[in-house]
Amino acid sequence: RRSLADGVDGLLNEIRHATAAQTQQGGKACLELLDLAGAGLDDTGAAKLFDVLTRLQIASRRVVLSGNALGDSAVTALSGYLWHCPEPLWELGLADNLVTDKGVEELLRCLYNHPNHPPRLPSTPGGASGPAFPLRFDARGNFVEDADGMIRRIESAGVAGAVQLCPTPGDGPAPPPAEAGQRLPYLWVFLPRLAEQRKAQREPENRREKGSRKEKEKEKEKEKDRDKAREASKAKSAKEAKEKKSSKDKAKDKKDKEREKKREPSREKETVKQKGKDRAKDKEKKKDGEKDKEKSRRKDKEKEKEREREREKEREKEKAEKLAAEKLAAEQAAAAEAAAAAAKLAAAQAEAAAAAKAKSSGDKRRRSKSASRKRRGGDGEKKGRKEKRRRRSGSRSGSQSGSRGKSRKASRGRSRSSSSRASSRAAERRGSRSRDRSKAAKRGASSSSRSKSSSARSRKSRGKRRKRQEQEGDKEADGPSCPPLPAGWEQGQDPAS
Repeated sequence: RRSLADGVDGLLNEIRHATAAQTQQGGKACLELLDLAGAGLDDTGAAKLFDVLTRLQIASRRVVLSGNALGDSAVTALSGYLWHCPEPLWELGLADNLVTDKGVEELLRCLYNHPNHPPRLPSTPGGASGPAFPLRFDARGNFVEDADGMIRRIESAGVAGAVQLCPTPGDGPAPPPAEAGQRLPYLWVFLPRLAEQRKAQREPENRREKGSRKEKEKEKEKEKDRDKAREASKAKSAKEAKEKKSSKDKAKDKKDKEREKKREPSREKETVKQKGKDRAKDKEKKKDGEKDKEKSRRKDKEKEKEREREREKEREKEKAEKLAAEKLAAEQAAAAEAAAAAAKLAAAQAEAAAAAKAKSSGDKRRRSKSASRKRRGGDGEKKGRKEKRRRRSGSRSGSQSGSRGKSRKASRGRSRSSSSRASSRAAERRGSRSRDRSKAAKRGASSSSRSKSSSARSRKSRGKRRKRQEQEGDKEADGPSCPPLPAGWEQGQDPAS
């Protein structure tokens, strides 16, 4: 803008409308160019403008403020605005103002400490940022007394290579952009025509005035006219800014206020709806949390039940293993007892068999002896009868010999009867032993089958039979009992008599 008919407030309203689309989308607004050259902007207006732009977070790439009555206080406000701008500044125009060495140094100090300085060209299609280039700072036509000394002083304050100030006598050429991999300085500024200051312009004029005073007076008059025009424009702009406000801006302000009023109930409704949605979401989250807790509890209970089942199964297995071990031990004990009983029975059977063999051999011997005795007895009787017949008259010697034979027979019968009694007693003892053994076998083999009991019974019956046979054998061994002697047949008496 070349004038501020509606003041700084009108300019700010226009900037708000221009950047409304960017701010509503949630982004940060950035102006490509803020051109207020010759608009009659003073220090107070500049301070207000840059303060509001800082609060609205609206950045600018090019700021042109040439041809205004701006002093060091306006430069201070501009430095604060540039410090808070996230976007780097590309170009700054402060030509034909009232800035001194102090204002220029303050502005360069701000740029030196700015994190996004020096500026860079737009990014390439690949996504990488472009090369860096120096900021163009037009500061001619101000009250900078010693430009070269100021440049040397600023460059010597920083580290070597950290500050690069490039003044030129004309408008160019500007330094080329930095190459890839080149180390960038902290402060890189292009200063065209910096030496053309107002003080520098007066010295050649004074030299010319020595030759012609008329030209000097004309120049003074021109400067006065310029100053008057500037003051008049400033006064007009201030009055217009204070007293007048365009109808368009008023209508826009009213519309903005009405829109805001209309939006307030809708915003309140939206906030209420949002709160209701948030509450519903919180309730759903709580319900989901409770459901998850119940599920976890159920899972824990199911796991505990499964563990109990597994423990019961393990206990049942242990019980079954114990029962099986007890059964095996009982079976082994029964088998051992049965084996012991069988061994005892086998030993008893062996003893009984040995006894039976002994008895049978004894019976045979006895029978053979009895048979031989019978034969001898028959022969003796025959011989005795013959002798008795021969010796009827009987001599005493013959009678004595006959009595001796009878006594021998009687002693033999007694010995036979005693031996039969001893054999019967031994048989009884053997039978009692066999009975005791059979009873022990029955007690030890109570868990055995019935076949064993039947075998024991058969053994008992066999034992009884053997006893009977032994008794009968003993009776036979004793021989047939001799008939009693008739009356009158005494020892030493002749039978014939």
